[in-house]
Amino acid sequence: MKDLIDNIIIRFFERRNTPEELAELENWLLEDQENKDKFRTLNDSYHLSKTYKLGKGIDLERAWGKMSNRISFRANPAKWPTLRRLTIWKIAATIAILVSIGLSAVMMTGQYLKVSGGQAVEFISPGGEKSKVLLADGTEVWLNSDSRIIYDIKNPRMVKLNGEAFFDVAKDLKSPFIVQTGSKLQIRVHGTRFNVSAYDDDEILETTLERGSISIEGFNSIPPVFLKPGQQLTYNKTTGKGKLQNVDPLLFSIWKENKLRFDNTPFEEVVKKIERWYDVKISLDPGLGQKERFTMTVKTESLRELLEMISLTVNMKYEIDGEKVTISRK
Repeated sequence: MKDLIDNIIIRFFERRNTPEELAELENWLLEDQENKDKFRTLNDSYHLSKTYKLGKGIDLERAWGKMSNRISFRANPAKWPTLRRLTIWKIAATIAILVSIGLSAVMMTGQYLKVSGGQAVEFISPGGEKSKVLLADGTEVWLNSDSRIIYDIKNPRMVKLNGEAFFDVAKDLKSPFIVQTGSKLQIRVHGTRFNVSAYDDDEILETTLERGSISIEGFNSIPPVFLKPGQQLTYNKTTGKGKLQNVDPLLFSIWKENKLRFDNTPFEEVVKKIERWYDVKISLDPGLGQKERFTMTVKTESLRELLEMISLTVNMKYEIDGEKVTISRK
């Protein structure tokens, strides 16, 4: 049993656990404090000689410093350690806490919150950042800038989304995975890969299926709409109308590769995406660029470089002052 648990823990650090192994690890951690201490010790041995990578690769010490400034636990504070005082090797304590409530996570640039009297778990990817979360059932979730998911710990396969996320859902025929949005639409799936853009302040909701099958419900009380791979459903919250079309699904999850894509996008929507992507607030002259649409993909450009590119099309000037940007007519 000892060797089995040790192997499960090592696979947890390497993010290679099966859902069954995660459940076994959770039960083991809940047995007694000695198991939690052992977990910390194994984590120390594993991580002191390694650099933890997410996406392009993030130095663990730098990532922990950034993460610790953003982590907060808001329920039953007496039960939770003061994370800001933990040294780097004690990052295992955070992971142990996550596992003990039925959830594992790798989220080096995001924020973790525990809310609603300890019954709900919320992950937030702040503006200007992208994050990845591994749920206890094996489902992987990528969160785009200014996005969040929340779910009840008693029902971890039903999540609420505000923002944009890519889901790689672990298959479970007995328990469908459900994504709820603020527009009262929900997406039902057993095991698949798909992208959802559902910011509460956006007029359009987009669901794009890469693999598997999903159904979208709550669509003006009509029967569920079923998507096939390579299909996208766009829903207009104002008109209540939807449109089903064939697309290249990889183009709609390209943000995971740190690429910002515009496809015949109105200037007003371009500005909104820039605000989220670079975590800035833009003040825009009314009516500026109203007739302009943009089609391009941005990868490593700075905010200033992107604004210079846009100014080739829109007759504008801009001023950057920290996190504030002013765009006006020339």
